[in-house]
Formats: sequence, C-alpha cells, structure tokens
Amino acid sequence: MSAPTHIFVELVRGCDFLKPQQRSKLLELAGQLTPDGCDRIAREIVDSAKRQRDIYQREISRLSAIERRIKRDTDLIDIDQANVGNCWVAGGIAAAAGSDAFKHLVCTNVKEIERGKKYQVRLPMGKLDAPWTEITVDLINERQYVKANTEVKKRIVRGVEEEYLVVKNWEAISKADYKRIEKENRDRPAADRRLKNVPLRALRPIEAKTRDNSKDLFGYVLLAEAYTLKKFGRQGATGPINRLGSEGGFGDQALEEFIHGVRNNRISIYEPRGGAETTETRVNAEGQRLTRALLRNYSNGRDIVTLSSKHTASGSDADEYEIDYIDSTGRAGKRKIYYNHQYVYVGMATVNGTRYHDVRNPHSTNRADRILFTEDQLLAAFSRVEAVRVDFTAVLPAPPART
Repeated sequence: MSAPTHIFVELVRGCDFLKPQQRSKLLELAGQLTPDGCDRIAREIVDSAKRQRDIYQREISRLSAIERRIKRDTDLIDIDQANVGNCWVAGGIAAAAGSDAFKHLVCTNVKEIERGKKYQVRLPMGKLDAPWTEITVDLINERQYVKANTEVKKRIVRGVEEEYLVVKNWEAISKADYKRIEKENRDRPAADRRLKNVPLRALRPIEAKTRDNSKDLFGYVLLAEAYTLKKFGRQGATGPINRLGSEGGFGDQALEEFIHGVRNNRISIYEPRGGAETTETRVNAEGQRLTRALLRNYSNGRDIVTLSSKHTASGSDADEYEIDYIDSTGRAGKRKIYYNHQYVYVGMATVNGTRYHDVRNPHSTNRADRILFTEDQLLAAFSRVEAVRVDFTAVLPAPPART
C-alpha cells in the first residue's frame, strides 16, 4: 500500500462523522485509487470535517447560554416531588441526575424561544425527528386545583369504635370553587372539621434546589413539566397542566418516554400472594438474584434505577412500614418507608470504610436525608426494581470531527 493510500485509509478510519456504510465503501475503494485520487478525496473529507466542526461549534454556541442555566439545576442537591403523586416522574429524573451524560442530553434537547419565558423540549430526548413540546414559565407556575371525594368509615381503636375520613379519589376543580370550599372549611365549627372538611390541594411543579438552596424553573423542572404536559395535556382547552393525571406510575416508564431507545428491565423482588395487591407477599428468588447482579454491576453512566416500595390494596402512600437501615453516620436503625411509593437509587456510598447502597425519597433527595442499605436490607425493604439501561452514545450529539 502506497504512502498516500495508507494515509487515506487512516483518515477514513478516524473520521467520526462518516456513517458506517460510507466508511466501508471508501475503504473498499482505497486499493483502486491512484495517489492523486486518494489526495483529492482526502481533501474533500478534510473540508467536510471542517464544515461539520463549524456546524457543531455554532450549535454549541447557541446552546451555551442554556447549558449555563441548566448547570444550576443539574448541580442540584435536592429534587422535591412537591404535592403531586408523581414520584415516578420526580424519581426517574433524580435517579438519572447523577449521570453527566444525562445532564448533557437535557442541554441538547431544549430550545429557548423567548428569553426566560418560553421554551421547547424535544421528547423523547435524542430522537432527532421527535416533535418539540412548547411550554411557558407562566404555565409551569400555574397551579391545578383539586378536591377529594371522601367517605366516612368506622374502625376500632383500642377497643373503641371511631369514625374516620377516607379519600376515594381526587377531582379537578376551578380556582373559584377551590376558594369557596376553602372558605367553607375554614368557617365550619371546629368539632365538625375532622369528618366534614373537604381535603384540597393546589398542585404545583416539582422543585429542584441547587447547592446555594435557590430554585430554578429550568433544567429538570422544565423537563418534568414539559413531559407532563405532553403526556397528560391540560385541564380543559386552556387550563393548567393536568398534573392530577400524572399521579401513579413507575420510574422506568418515565425514563422510556424521556430518552429515545432505552431498554427497561422490571424485576420483582416479591410477588403478591394469589395475585392480589396486598402486603402479604412471597419472595421471588430469581428476582432477588437478578437484583443482586444488577446492583453489583451498576454504572451511573449506563444504568438508571428506581425502587418500588411494598404495595397495599388501597394504593395509598399515606401508610408506612418499618425497615432496617444504616444512617448517614453508619449507625444501624429503623426507618419508615411509604407504601406504594417510588424511591431513587443513587449508587454506592462509603461510610466509615464500608460500602452501602444509597437510596433517596423523591419527597427529599437531599444528601443529608439519604437511606443507606446493605444489599440484604435493600432486598427486604422494596418489592420491585425498575432498571433502565441507556446507550448515551446513540442519543447524544456526535463530538466535533477531528481534522
């Protein structure tokens, strides 16, 4: 092989922007080209690489302001689920937030349409022909007002029968109705409030607190709200984002719809007895084996993991159960876990020379509020693992071509 041909072959092999079939075709031609032919095509490749690099640099220049603002959110220390039952959305984002590749993916799938007011998010991220969801800061800030439909039930407490209020479901209402019911609750005699007051919520977006404890509507909050808007729409034609529709789901479901081409793997650690969703469950030995293998091979540049707590037939996350855990100082203790709730797997943490599994609650993913488990404790605490594996090289923009 002549020197020009050899240089040509090395150039083709090292050219990042060439598609595999283009590279193969050029390598096939290498032996048939004259030195002049090699030189001519090599110049074309170099010129094309320079054009690709210029396009990339212009794109990065356009995104640099967005990246700087997202950086504040992606350096966060806390994601707060707020008062919406969307732990699966908040948990999915929090589980992915430890990956630098995920941060960059968010940066490259956001467009600022009007400075500080209007944005577009491409969902799923990384799918170049996916539609853009447009969202405004005013819409993000707008609350959705809901009331509970309730019923009074009876139970025996310490041998005495008592009545208590049970929430059957939630219903979206107007702001005017919310204010009216709020006033009725406030004006009701104190003795009647426990059973007659109507539970109300003004649903707000998740919060992302940064290291200086400030909040930013950009980055992860923008991603969560754009996703909720795309998937669940608005309350009526022009109302607030339908956050009520987002209550109930699993972290891997959100991540599959956040990121193009991911593969998910749901592993049951326990199985409900008789198919019923009750707290009476049996151990799934194969599920436990697969979970141990997943945790031992976990990589935050590839794997995103959420954990489902144990289930109750009611579907409520108001009740709790106790589990063994290690606190942030390395001391063993008991910890309450919410039923029917998604938790965030952060990775491994070392305390006093011992490695533990670091888990957070989407209601507070702050490092100070982490829950540390041995492998056996984690398997005892949760009923299911939702794991997503991401090939970030397939969804991130190609780096600038080398010349």
